Amino acid sequence: MNPAKLSRGLALGPAIVLSALLLAPASAPAQGSQGSQGSWPREVSRRRTQFLVAGYGTAGWRATTTGDVGNTFFGSISPVLLFQFGERFLYEGELEFEIEEGATRTGLEYAQIDFLMSDNVVIVGGKFLLPFGVFGERLHPTWINKFSTNPPIYGHGEMAAGPLLPILADFGAMLRASWNWGARTSLTGSLFVTQGPRAEAEHGAEGGEGEMGLISAAVSSEEEDEHAPLPEFAFGESGEDNNDDKMVGARAAWVIAPAFELDVSLLTGAFDDAAERRLTGWNVAAEYRRGRTELRGEWLGLRYDVEAPHEGEPMGEVNDEMAGEEEEELVVAKASGYYIQLAQRVGAWEPVVRWSQRLDVEADGFEPRRGYTQIGLGLNYWFSPHIALMGGYEINRAPAGGAEIPDRLVVHWSFGF
Repeated sequence: MNPAKLSRGLALGPAIVLSALLLAPASAPAQGSQGSQGSWPREVSRRRTQFLVAGYGTAGWRATTTGDVGNTFFGSISPVLLFQFGERFLYEGELEFEIEEGATRTGLEYAQIDFLMSDNVVIVGGKFLLPFGVFGERLHPTWINKFSTNPPIYGHGEMAAGPLLPILADFGAMLRASWNWGARTSLTGSLFVTQGPRAEAEHGAEGGEGEMGLISAAVSSEEEDEHAPLPEFAFGESGEDNNDDKMVGARAAWVIAPAFELDVSLLTGAFDDAAERRLTGWNVAAEYRRGRTELRGEWLGLRYDVEAPHEGEPMGEVNDEMAGEEEEELVVAKASGYYIQLAQRVGAWEPVVRWSQRLDVEADGFEPRRGYTQIGLGLNYWFSPHIALMGGYEINRAPAGGAEIPDRLVVHWSFGF
């Protein structure tokens, strides 16, 4: 495959490139620069239909070393199904299988159809990983993530503390495009419309699923209720929207292949049944590569509507007589965080250092909820490009007044197939 055309594919999205590389027949001849417009989809395959099972899995052990000391083994597998139909259609889907609370949990990470209009434009429909930042869409699989845990701003699986956002995947439609500026520089863009977020049910609430729940699982007293609520949102858990509003978002990137990339992302959408409460997020991500050195980081900011506190009442409780007579008063809560990660490959060994911080959560009428700082020290050993033994230690430090978060050791095998 022509390197220039491959770089255009990389700009359009990692899933499409994976499909192209895995499904392309070995006998497909390399194409020259002549007739490049519209030729990349034809290079994917000369046959009409192809099918491949890929994916990744994890088996490991984690332990808390401070606070409530404990340890547990864990494991999961995520098969990825790849289909190619003709020269322009690709279908891809990922399933998740893991043990949760003594039962096997099955999930659908994504299931999408990609229509390759040309070398530079792809239309996507179905449930897909949202191009918001880069970690969730490109890096969260355990054999791609160079650290043995996720950064505190994104959640996927067991974490030491609640994340600001889960790994984002939702039902909708997306348009991807790229524009080349010379042999190495390009601009890429993604625009998407999806069902949007929902507020998760409050942990421990008697009302159960469907109630407004933006309070952390740690909230258990009136004193805690005075602090700004943490966000708890769910994406892509239902193909049916809970309101008439749709979430819209976009990401733009400047790429100098293969050394540098800068991404800016935005999204906004209503999350309650009445479409009166809104979540808005923005993200800036950058990565730099030189040889076997990789430096990357992301900054995430959120604004979301919460109910203003009522005098003399715990947060989240509204007098029955007032409900329905008065329109609820909303205030805007603000949350943010970031991580910076450095990895250096030395032979089969790869030491990793990650600095993360979740900043204070603030909202008018509430006491600020204090954030925390995490220092991650990791060491990986790569038996092959697809099999690694990864170990990481998280050192969590909260300022005075913040919730205590235990330090953690995580060791796991990671494999891609």
